[in-house]
Amino acid sequence: MVIPLRGEVSQAQFFFLRRILKAGEAADASAFILDMDTPGGELGAAVEILQALLKVKAPTFTYVNPNAGSAGALIALGTKQIWMAPVSAIGAAAPVMGGGQEIPETLGAKIVSYYSGYFRSAAENNGHNPEIAEAFINKEKAVKIGGREIDKRGELLTLSAQEAAEKIGGRPLLAAGIADSVADLVQAAGLQGPVSPRSRPSSSSVASSGPTSNSNHRASACRDLSRRSASCFFSQGIISRASPAWRSARFSSSVWPWFSSN
Repeated sequence: MVIPLRGEVSQAQFFFLRRILKAGEAADASAFILDMDTPGGELGAAVEILQALLKVKAPTFTYVNPNAGSAGALIALGTKQIWMAPVSAIGAAAPVMGGGQEIPETLGAKIVSYYSGYFRSAAENNGHNPEIAEAFINKEKAVKIGGREIDKRGELLTLSAQEAAEKIGGRPLLAAGIADSVADLVQAAGLQGPVSPRSRPSSSSVASSGPTSNSNHRASACRDLSRRSASCFFSQGIISRASPAWRSARFSSSVWPWFSSN
């Protein structure tokens, strides 16, 4: 079953994905494929999506088509295999405030420390390199594999399709391979049976995460870390829907500017 994950990661997407996963499992779906194109989004939703994926018994796949920025990269770690479109990228997640400002140093250190460990665990659980997972979120993490420098200290890690699928010591750096389409992924991964049409979010699933619902469902982990952060987000910083922006925290590639849609 193919599930689209496109646009900013949100509670609407979590509710939609959870519903489709339950329906697919009830129908004995042989596998689930996330067709992903996202710049990032809300941390609470990203964590809930990852947790939902970890509970699925059938094989899970992410097809990066073509972006898995920030939260998208971390959600992808919740699937058993990651595949890349020929021109695509994955990675880059660092904490900033919703308006693009730097998070206060102590709070930022707490957020990065906690979620570095969380996503390392998710990566290791699914057979992905936990060092890569940490380098996505922690710019102070240097990564060397097989004596080769993959990421320098002080730089967030982002991988192109070719870099992600490159084999070092006989093992792919992150991605199982590169596929031209979902159909190519199905064939290359050796999946059996027909591919179900892509599911689409219903109006009810979108409505369930309107402004009121979304504001009431903030990332509890961020609230626990500090009362100054009412919500916490992952994003590459292309579009921000945080409200109010000055109270929200997001995860962003530090090289991208912020533009608020509010």
